[in-house]
Amino acid sequence: MTKPGAVTEMVEENEAELSITPMIDVVFLLLIFFLLASRFKASEGDLKAYLPKDRGQGTSTPTIDLYDVRVKLLWYDDQNRPTTNTKTGHVVLKVGKEVIGSRVLEDTVTRRIEPFPDYEELYERLIDFKASYKGKSEKGLPVIIDARKQVPWKHVIFSLDACMRAGIKDITFAAPAKPID
Repeated sequence: MTKPGAVTEMVEENEAELSITPMIDVVFLLLIFFLLASRFKASEGDLKAYLPKDRGQGTSTPTIDLYDVRVKLLWYDDQNRPTTNTKTGHVVLKVGKEVIGSRVLEDTVTRRIEPFPDYEELYERLIDFKASYKGKSEKGLPVIIDARKQVPWKHVIFSLDACMRAGIKDITFAAPAKPID
């Protein structure tokens, strides 16, 4: 005959143990699966362009295309004079020496009512220049976007968008002017 205490000892020995190692393995496998299966959203406003940092490193003389188009984004004060004051002023858009018209609009960020260049007119001018291009460049009409440092970047992007819509492939950015020592 067995003692009553012996039965309880056997029951305690047969208790199931929970091994968490396979559960951890499954959790890590699921984590790796979801990391590899997920797609990340491309960041907005990311431009694949290399802006000039200096005048360049080449020692050879660059070839000059006499038919290139220079889009200038200048910063003028209320009396239509060039200024460096970033608090007051507006953008003036020029193609060569010709001023592109502007419309009076409210800026969505600063809520100021100011003249805003007509980028649709810039697009139409670029189409005309592209159609009458007689240069020898393989890429077609070269366009140089020259923006002063006071000009907000949105105007540079609008100019770049107009060039892209016009189908221009040779777009460069002018290096900032260095003061003469």
